[in-house]
Amino acid sequence: MLTASVAEGEEGIRVLVRHWMALLAEDRYEKALEILYQDPEKRPGSIPSGGYTPHWTADELRTVVKFYGNYDNLLEEGEEPYRVVPITEATRQRFELWLRVEYIEGEATWGLDPTFYAGIVHVDLPLDVRDDYDRPSDVTARLFIRKIGSDQLALELYDAHVM
Repeated sequence: MLTASVAEGEEGIRVLVRHWMALLAEDRYEKALEILYQDPEKRPGSIPSGGYTPHWTADELRTVVKFYGNYDNLLEEGEEPYRVVPITEATRQRFELWLRVEYIEGEATWGLDPTFYAGIVHVDLPLDVRDDYDRPSDVTARLFIRKIGSDQLALELYDAHVM
Protein backbone atom coordinates (compact mmCIF):
# COMPACT_ATOMS: atom_id res chain seq x y z
CA MET A 1 0.00 0.00 0.00
CA LEU A 2 1.21 3.47 -0.87
CA THR A 3 0.40 6.42 1.33
CA ALA A 4 0.64 10.18 1.28
CA SER A 5 1.29 12.21 4.38
CA VAL A 6 -1.48 14.33 5.84
CA ALA A 7 0.92 17.26 5.40
CA GLU A 8 0.88 16.71 1.60
CA GLY A 9 -2.90 17.09 1.63
CA GLU A 10 -4.78 17.13 -1.64
CA GLU A 11 -1.64 17.16 -3.78
CA GLY A 12 -0.40 13.98 -2.11
CA ILE A 13 -3.72 12.32 -2.86
CA ARG A 14 -3.51 13.44 -6.50
CA VAL A 15 -0.03 11.88 -6.74
CA LEU A 16 -1.45 8.55 -5.51
CA VAL A 17 -4.26 8.73 -8.10
CA ARG A 18 -1.82 9.48 -10.93
CA HIS A 19 0.37 6.54 -9.89
CA TRP A 20 -2.70 4.26 -9.78
CA MET A 21 -3.73 5.42 -13.27
CA ALA A 22 -0.23 4.74 -14.63
CA LEU A 23 -0.35 1.16 -13.35
CA LEU A 24 -3.78 0.59 -14.91
CA ALA A 25 -2.52 1.98 -18.23
CA GLU A 26 0.36 -0.52 -18.07
CA ASP A 27 -2.22 -3.32 -17.55
CA ARG A 28 -0.72 -4.00 -14.10
CA TYR A 29 -4.02 -4.44 -12.28
CA GLU A 30 -2.59 -6.61 -9.50
CA LYS A 31 0.00 -3.97 -8.65
CA ALA A 32 -2.63 -1.21 -8.99
CA LEU A 33 -4.67 -2.93 -6.28
CA GLU A 34 -1.62 -3.56 -4.10
CA ILE A 35 -0.98 0.17 -3.75
CA LEU A 36 -4.53 0.71 -2.42
CA TYR A 37 -5.83 0.05 1.06
CA GLN A 38 -7.93 -3.11 1.29
CA ASP A 39 -9.44 -3.89 4.69
CA PRO A 40 -8.42 -7.49 5.44
CA GLU A 41 -11.09 -7.69 8.15
CA LYS A 42 -13.85 -6.22 5.94
CA ARG A 43 -15.19 -4.45 9.03
CA PRO A 44 -18.84 -3.46 8.76
CA GLY A 45 -20.21 -0.07 9.61
CA SER A 46 -17.49 2.28 8.43
CA ILE A 47 -19.19 3.40 5.20
CA PRO A 48 -22.63 4.98 4.74
CA SER A 49 -24.40 1.76 3.73
CA GLY A 50 -23.25 0.19 6.98
CA GLY A 51 -21.30 -2.31 4.92
CA TYR A 52 -17.71 -2.37 3.80
CA THR A 53 -15.86 -1.56 0.65
CA PRO A 54 -15.58 -4.50 -1.71
CA HIS A 55 -12.36 -6.48 -1.79
CA TRP A 56 -11.53 -6.02 -5.46
CA THR A 57 -9.63 -8.55 -7.52
CA ALA A 58 -7.52 -7.66 -10.54
CA ASP A 59 -9.87 -9.60 -12.81
CA GLU A 60 -12.94 -7.72 -11.52
CA LEU A 61 -11.33 -4.34 -12.05
CA ARG A 62 -10.02 -5.33 -15.49
CA THR A 63 -13.52 -6.53 -16.46
CA VAL A 64 -15.16 -3.26 -15.40
CA VAL A 65 -12.62 -1.32 -17.49
CA LYS A 66 -12.83 -3.69 -20.46
CA PHE A 67 -16.64 -3.48 -20.60
CA TYR A 68 -16.89 0.29 -19.97
CA GLY A 69 -18.09 0.23 -16.38
CA ASN A 70 -20.07 -3.01 -16.60
CA TYR A 71 -19.48 -6.50 -15.29
CA ASP A 72 -21.24 -7.94 -18.32
CA ASN A 73 -20.03 -7.74 -21.90
CA LEU A 74 -22.30 -5.19 -23.56
CA LEU A 75 -19.90 -4.50 -26.42
CA GLU A 76 -21.19 -4.87 -29.93
CA GLU A 77 -19.87 -7.75 -32.02
CA GLY A 78 -16.36 -6.98 -33.23
CA GLU A 79 -15.96 -4.02 -30.85
CA GLU A 80 -12.61 -4.01 -29.09
CA PRO A 81 -12.57 -4.02 -25.26
CA TYR A 82 -11.70 -0.72 -23.60
CA ARG A 83 -8.44 -0.07 -21.82
CA VAL A 84 -6.94 2.66 -19.68
CA VAL A 85 -4.58 4.85 -21.67
CA PRO A 86 -1.59 6.71 -20.24
CA ILE A 87 -1.97 10.30 -19.16
CA THR A 88 0.29 12.31 -21.43
CA GLU A 89 1.38 15.92 -21.32
CA ALA A 90 -1.29 16.61 -23.94
CA THR A 91 -4.08 15.04 -21.83
CA ARG A 92 -2.85 15.88 -18.31
CA GLN A 93 -4.63 19.24 -18.04
CA ARG A 94 -8.02 17.76 -18.94
CA PHE A 95 -7.46 14.77 -16.66
CA GLU A 96 -6.65 17.06 -13.72
CA LEU A 97 -9.70 19.19 -14.49
CA TRP A 98 -11.99 16.16 -14.20
CA LEU A 99 -10.24 14.68 -11.14
CA ARG A 100 -12.28 15.64 -8.07
CA VAL A 101 -10.75 15.29 -4.61
CA GLU A 102 -13.01 16.02 -1.65
CA TYR A 103 -10.57 16.19 1.23
CA ILE A 104 -10.84 18.41 4.27
CA GLU A 105 -8.26 17.68 6.93
CA GLY A 106 -9.96 16.40 10.06
CA GLU A 107 -13.35 15.78 8.43
CA ALA A 108 -14.99 13.06 6.37
CA THR A 109 -17.48 13.58 3.57
CA TRP A 110 -20.25 11.51 2.04
CA GLY A 111 -21.39 10.30 5.45
CA LEU A 112 -18.18 8.37 5.96
CA ASP A 113 -17.04 7.64 9.50
CA PRO A 114 -14.35 10.27 10.23
CA THR A 115 -12.61 7.73 12.46
CA PHE A 116 -11.53 5.87 9.33
CA TYR A 117 -12.00 8.27 6.42
CA ALA A 118 -10.97 11.77 5.35
CA GLY A 119 -12.89 12.14 2.08
CA ILE A 120 -13.47 10.73 -1.37
CA VAL A 121 -11.95 10.93 -4.86
CA HIS A 122 -13.96 10.80 -8.09
CA VAL A 123 -11.75 10.04 -11.07
CA ASP A 124 -12.96 9.60 -14.64
CA LEU A 125 -10.84 6.83 -16.12
CA PRO A 126 -8.86 7.82 -19.21
CA LEU A 127 -10.09 5.08 -21.55
CA ASP A 128 -9.54 4.73 -25.26
CA VAL A 129 -13.01 6.09 -25.98
CA ARG A 130 -12.95 5.65 -29.77
CA ASP A 131 -13.19 9.35 -30.54
CA ASP A 132 -11.29 12.53 -29.84
CA TYR A 133 -9.81 12.60 -26.37
CA ASP A 134 -11.58 15.77 -25.26
CA ARG A 135 -12.12 14.46 -21.76
CA PRO A 136 -11.80 11.25 -19.79
CA SER A 137 -14.47 8.58 -20.20
CA ASP A 138 -17.80 8.38 -18.38
CA VAL A 139 -16.43 5.49 -16.31
CA THR A 140 -15.78 6.94 -12.86
CA ALA A 141 -13.87 5.27 -10.07
CA ARG A 142 -14.69 6.35 -6.53
CA LEU A 143 -11.90 5.94 -4.03
CA PHE A 144 -12.29 6.69 -0.36
CA ILE A 145 -9.46 8.57 1.34
CA ARG A 146 -8.55 6.25 4.19
CA LYS A 147 -6.71 7.40 7.31
CA ILE A 148 -3.66 5.32 8.14
CA GLY A 149 -2.59 6.19 11.65
CA SER A 150 -2.57 9.87 12.52
CA ASP A 151 -0.37 11.17 9.72
CA GLN A 152 -0.87 9.07 6.56
CA LEU A 153 -3.59 8.73 3.92
CA ALA A 154 -4.27 5.92 1.47
CA LEU A 155 -6.82 5.29 -1.28
CA GLU A 156 -9.48 2.59 -0.96
CA LEU A 157 -11.40 1.62 -4.11
CA TYR A 158 -15.13 1.71 -3.51
CA ASP A 159 -16.53 1.28 -7.02
CA ALA A 160 -16.20 2.01 -10.73
CA HIS A 161 -19.32 2.79 -12.70
CA VAL A 162 -20.70 4.79 -15.61
CA MET A 163 -21.83 8.25 -14.48
